[in-house]
Amino acid sequence: MEAALSTINGITAVRRSEDTDAGLCVRLDCRPSGDVRADIYHKIKQTDWILLDFHQQAQSLETVFRELTMESD
Repeated sequence: MEAALSTINGITAVRRSEDTDAGLCVRLDCRPSGDVRADIYHKIKQTDWILLDFHQQAQSLETVFRELTMESD
């Protein structure tokens, strides 16, 4: 799965964020320019994977700055 999705132009990272009996949750980091959702759909369609949820989450520069400057406990 990771190898297949990482071949899509525009995806910079593929990470498993959760692996349960119900399924696998994957986070894809993409370049800010371009929309790779159609390419992701076509790649999944070529497999026997079942897509249960697909959503896009954008981060603002302010959010990234806060995460980088947050003190760890």
